[in-house]
Order: sequence, then structure tokens, then C-alpha cells
Amino acid sequence: MFQTKQESKAIVEKSLTLPEIKTLTYLISGFMITESFYDGLANVRIRYEDMLNESLQWVKGNYNKLDVPGSEESGLHRMLKAVTIRHLIENEKIDPANIHVEEEVRKD
Repeated sequence: MFQTKQESKAIVEKSLTLPEIKTLTYLISGFMITESFYDGLANVRIRYEDMLNESLQWVKGNYNKLDVPGSEESGLHRMLKAVTIRHLIENEKIDPANIHVEEEVRKD
């Protein structure tokens, strides 16, 4: 779970299944199937996995202190966190010092 100090939006917590998380992540990624070949889905899967792996390596290489594994975290979850961190830094221009990973969230 992460939280930024730059925005004061309410934090929403939901319990999702792994298939729901994978589906949401795929939809958010913006990938579209444009190939009408029999292996079109496999080609998309490869690009999706590349995005996950590249983001994890980017975070490890540039902001290693933000690569904090959770206590019972899957490899997929860790890579999804890396995609989120990269998005926050590169696209949303959030200061990395304001990104908190695997910390308790206070509900004041």
C-alpha cells in the first residue's frame, strides 16, 4: 500500500482477488490487442510481462529504497508496486521522498 503526502485524497481500501487485480492492471496498462493472429494474446502477454520486469528493474536501479518487499508478497505484487512507483515518479511527477511503501496508514 502506498500513500503520497502531496495529495489529501481519501484512501480507499478494497479486498480484491488475484484475477481481479490482474484484470485491472491489464486494463490500466493501456495495452490493446491489435493483432488478429492466433497468437495475439500471447504477444500482449509478453509486452505486459516486459513492462512489469522493466519497471521493477527501473525502481531497483533508480530508487532502490522504494523497492520494499511485503511480508507475504508475491512476485507479481512486487512488480505491480514497481509499475505504480514508476508511474507516480515519471508521469505524475511525485517527489520520490513523498512515496511511502509498505508502511502503516494512519486513519486520522
